[in-house]
Amino acid sequence: MNTVFQLRFTGGNVTPETVSAGELADLLIAAEAAIMGVALQRNPTLNPDEIVVGLVEIENRSLGLKFSSPTPDVIAPAFEELTSSVRLRSFRGLASRSIRGIRVLAEFTTNRKCRAQFWNGTENATSPLAEMDEGFEKLLPESQFIRGETTIYGKVERVGGVDPKVRIRLSDHEVVSCYLNEVLAKELGKLLYAEVGLRGQATWEANDHSLVYFRVEELLSYRKGRVASALDELREACGGSFDAVRDVVAWVAEERGAIGL
Repeated sequence: MNTVFQLRFTGGNVTPETVSAGELADLLIAAEAAIMGVALQRNPTLNPDEIVVGLVEIENRSLGLKFSSPTPDVIAPAFEELTSSVRLRSFRGLASRSIRGIRVLAEFTTNRKCRAQFWNGTENATSPLAEMDEGFEKLLPESQFIRGETTIYGKVERVGGVDPKVRIRLSDHEVVSCYLNEVLAKELGKLLYAEVGLRGQATWEANDHSLVYFRVEELLSYRKGRVASALDELREACGGSFDAVRDVVAWVAEERGAIGL
């Protein structure tokens, strides 16, 4: 599989031998997040599980990381857009997930007093496409968050872990990992692959309203049903209150005007 792009960390005595496994894991996760954020922003109909950014080689060029992908037609353009943002120091419109990934890479360069270089995947490249030096994280926009209580609905795909989490598929293209206690984890473990409703505390990025954190507080008594059945139940709950309405559009307009909408 051909290399799609490379990251190199130069200077600061950074080598494969001086970077701990934990630091390396953080760099790999950050690089993946930075690329995936752009890729999904450019291709919103793609399933995130079908996009892979894989490490294929660690080079002893200070610290060189080579990445490949079975979907280079998606990853290569995303990498080009990301490096353009870094080179121009312009992050307007960049996905929050990408900015969080770049921040991790930038903080590593500052802490280790090195430079992070973005290279394309060809072996004959003579210079990096973009660089980050010490203090680059100061150029990144500050993250602003919105916090509050909300309810999410989706399919339970995975439950467990030392620090319990549940993986919920919200749609074909969106998955979120939620924190919860052991009691709730056991309850949700019995509902694997079922559609559930979860109430809890959420944190969203203010600029694009992407969900970055969710802690489950309650498993709701929700079960997925047919839309027709839901409308029948709603009709019964209304008890004939709207039977006299003949012109629905006019009635809604009148009600909206009465409350100033």
